[in-house]
Amino acid sequence: MSCARFLNIVLLVLLHASDGRGYAALRKLEFLEPKDCTTIRSDHEIEIKVVFEHDLPVGECVIVNLRHSSQKVWWFMTPPTPLRDKQHRFCVGPDFQLSGSIDLPVGYVRLSAWWDQTPDSIERLPRQAVAYVAVLQHFESHDELLSLAWQGAEERKSHHVDDVHKSMELSHKYRVYAKHKELQSSTIYTPGLIQPRLIEALRDGSPAALWRVITEAGSPLKQVGCEQNASDGIWQRCSTPGFNLLGSHDQHSLPWWRPKLSELPVSPPTVYRIPVFSPDLGEMLLQELEHANTSPLAGELSQPQNPEGHGRRPGSPPGAVMMAEIGLGTLADSLIRDVLAPIGRLIYPQWGSDSLDQWWGFSIHSRTPTDAQQIHAFVKDFLDKTPLQKAGVEAKRYGMDTTEVDAALNRSHPKEALYDVIVETIRAKGWAGAHFDAQLQRVAEGKNQGHNDICELSINICLGRNFSRNGVWFTGWGGLHQGHVEPLWVPHIPGTAYISVCQHQHGVAGPAEGERHSLVVRAMSSQIRAAPAEGFAMRCLASQATSRAD
Repeated sequence: MSCARFLNIVLLVLLHASDGRGYAALRKLEFLEPKDCTTIRSDHEIEIKVVFEHDLPVGECVIVNLRHSSQKVWWFMTPPTPLRDKQHRFCVGPDFQLSGSIDLPVGYVRLSAWWDQTPDSIERLPRQAVAYVAVLQHFESHDELLSLAWQGAEERKSHHVDDVHKSMELSHKYRVYAKHKELQSSTIYTPGLIQPRLIEALRDGSPAALWRVITEAGSPLKQVGCEQNASDGIWQRCSTPGFNLLGSHDQHSLPWWRPKLSELPVSPPTVYRIPVFSPDLGEMLLQELEHANTSPLAGELSQPQNPEGHGRRPGSPPGAVMMAEIGLGTLADSLIRDVLAPIGRLIYPQWGSDSLDQWWGFSIHSRTPTDAQQIHAFVKDFLDKTPLQKAGVEAKRYGMDTTEVDAALNRSHPKEALYDVIVETIRAKGWAGAHFDAQLQRVAEGKNQGHNDICELSINICLGRNFSRNGVWFTGWGGLHQGHVEPLWVPHIPGTAYISVCQHQHGVAGPAEGERHSLVVRAMSSQIRAAPAEGFAMRCLASQATSRAD
């Protein structure tokens, strides 16, 4: 580079003595220079030499991730994909030195670093180091940045689905009516709640233990055949060519995103499964959800909407609830803090797994009606809870004739006319969820790209009941304009959760028959959702303003 200004970044790596298993465990990562909240004056990109103070053996590596933007505030709900962040890996050489250089562009940068442990490492995963750095032109200042950051935070807060005050009030009231009072204020460590092998892996906290429980559940991605599990009747056959099934551990089959050859390739995220609930506990949770909808508080409970905000989809019966409103908020919080965060630190390190600070949990109920009376009731419920124009869009997505839907919406009584179109189409072609192969064929042909969710990471746990041919398909990644991506098929299995990145485009197929119920908890990170400038302001300028006020 033409500029030759060098600064030192020292990453302190502290180790403690043997932890009883004969190995030293990495305890802490901390940026020392430049310190967190450092401002550098420059009108052009700066090359910075990175030096690590360490006590790691030869071959161990640390990854530094740079998340940058010249924008002061991100007003959009879905932040830029971390797949476009720049990453560098620095490894300990034969001389025991750990050093290298990175380029810091003008603007604000969020630096994060983590120990790049091998999958068989038996050392507990440490938390990441994070530092915010501002590289500003000489005439620039931080004026008004804090005010803009507060505005951005308030804008994002206004889109939160979960009303905290309402949830607390309803949760307190619901304790009196709860069917299974042992679930109230429970966590994953409540005895008998979570599969023992998952608890054991989480308490161990090492990559070796966590990968063991992940791979035992049949993940991540591998090209394998699909077949029916005769023992529980859960249909796992993907008859459509061109699909991958979530199978055993084989990361080499993953595609790679290479933004620049001189940088570290960043792997696009895949989907992982873990065992969570026993069948008996899944049924207990489902009974609690059903009981909530018949309790005296049923009329006060919120009605969660689907990701696109279109209200209830055809095939989704009444009854979905917010977990926090019926005393399951502590369980949802524990699933994020004690399960998703530590596992995410291993499998999704650049997606904010170490800074998940917001969540909302809810239930999903999907059912394929089998008789005319059920069909009429479901269609009526769908139209009662969905604005007409959105209902028309949704009807088209489910295969209704576009001309007939548009004509119905233009009639004097559009709701009744659209009802007739939907019911007649179902009578002629069958329920949309039953067209399982046709749904997957559209995905395989690239005609349905799916949607993204507004969150960073998500955990979806199937509670069960009797169903066949039901699951989630994943395709490309939000924020990237890649070519064809072979879709990934993840069948729902009672008691098993799948973990995914919310920007991984996806959709649902089935159930072809029966009903399926799930709990979903979506987690967000304000550090990932906010522009680096906002993070700098809230982390650095806000504390300075408080100090001056004191």
